[in-house]
Order: sequence, then C-alpha cells, then structure tokens
Amino acid sequence: MKPKQNAATYESRDAHFRPLMVTGFGLLGLMILILIMAWGAYKLFQDTSVQPGAFPETFATPETTPPQPALQPNPRAEMLKLRAREDSLLTGYSWSDSAAGMAAVPIDTAIQRALRQGFPVRPAERQP
Repeated sequence: MKPKQNAATYESRDAHFRPLMVTGFGLLGLMILILIMAWGAYKLFQDTSVQPGAFPETFATPETTPPQPALQPNPRAEMLKLRAREDSLLTGYSWSDSAAGMAAVPIDTAIQRALRQGFPVRPAERQP
C-alpha cells in the first residue's frame, strides 16, 4: 500500500519578498531614528554636565568648609555644674510666681506634705 501524502507537510510557495523588505527597512529606519535621538540627548546633556573635578554652581565650593564641631573641653565639669543646678532646684525654696503666691518647695518637703494630706480615693464599685 502506498502511504497517503498530507498536503500541509511543506510550503508550496515562497515567502513574499516585498513585505519582508518593507519590514526589514522599517526596522532599520526605526533603529537609526532611535540612535539619532540618543545621540541628540547625549549632546544636549553633555553641554550641561560638569567635567570631572569641577563643582557645579549649586554645590559648595571647595574653599567653603563647614564649621568645626563644638566639642566640650571639659564634659565632667559641665555635668557637675548641671547636676548642682538641678539639685538646687530640687532641694531649695524659690518663687514660681510671687504675684500669685506660688512657691517651689524642696521635693522631700512636697512628698511629706502630700503623704500627710493623703490622696483622693475612688469610691468602691458596688457588686451586683
């Protein structure tokens, strides 16, 4: 028996030359157009770019240096001075507002007065 040949096993005609050439030249033209646009953008930005070693006008010039940090020459003495000032506020008497008669009292005295007077207590809730 003779095997049957299928009609769709091979191309029966050649590809159309004109559409292939139009597509190829279209892609080539598009590539050239993109290259021209990229070259134009490069030239545009190359004129405004800063050369290596040069500083743009928006940045500080190299002659301008920031101020030196303010270091504490004697941090221990400054801390002792701060603690002494805090201790004098906590342990001494002073006027907060003399016109209104408000005075600051030492913290120990304030704690003792608060304990003598007592603190407000919320009434107990009733159990249902």
